[in-house]
Amino acid sequence: MKLKPCPFCGNDDELQITNDADAGIQRIGELEQLPADELFYYVMCVTCGGYGPKGLDEEPAAKEWNRRGGK
Repeated sequence: MKLKPCPFCGNDDELQITNDADAGIQRIGELEQLPADELFYYVMCVTCGGYGPKGLDEEPAAKEWNRRGGK
């Protein structure tokens, strides 16, 4: 799925779909790596650090990123 440009900075070259583990985010109190079924995915702009809504896998995260103004 093609991603729309970043709504924060307009960048369209350095967008990536990542998850909490790939981004190095740990939930409070959890020291072990989360199982794959507990990860959330989101689109992140490498240029400005902006990120979109979380999804249960890459496709819902991309769809939410591409949705603008509730459309």
